[in-house]
Amino acid sequence: MRPQNVREGMPGAEEPPEIDVDDRVLDVDGEAWTVRAEGRARVGRGRSPAHLIQLVFRSDDGTERESLAVGRRLEELTEHRLREAFRTARPYRPDRDDPPFFDDTTGASGRRGGS
Repeated sequence: MRPQNVREGMPGAEEPPEIDVDDRVLDVDGEAWTVRAEGRARVGRGRSPAHLIQLVFRSDDGTERESLAVGRRLEELTEHRLREAFRTARPYRPDRDDPPFFDDTTGASGRRGGS
């Protein structure tokens, strides 16, 4: 019989700890964007899971964009990684719902017209 891994019985063993990092400021083409970590996840198992941070960028006029970056904590991200995340960011929608897989179909067969 194999002994139980000590981490398996601990509360929150599967959840990464909360992020308690202040915002950072990123200058993009002369415009200041405030960056905050909105969430984080650990993807994969084993010895080297990937750690992801959901970043939200906010401009002075209130525009918000979101992106993912590889890392554990916001303060550990280099300016280059923040710029790359900004480059791939999309409009932020905190109330985003996953759309139906086939939201265009009208019939049960999956074809238009239901036949």
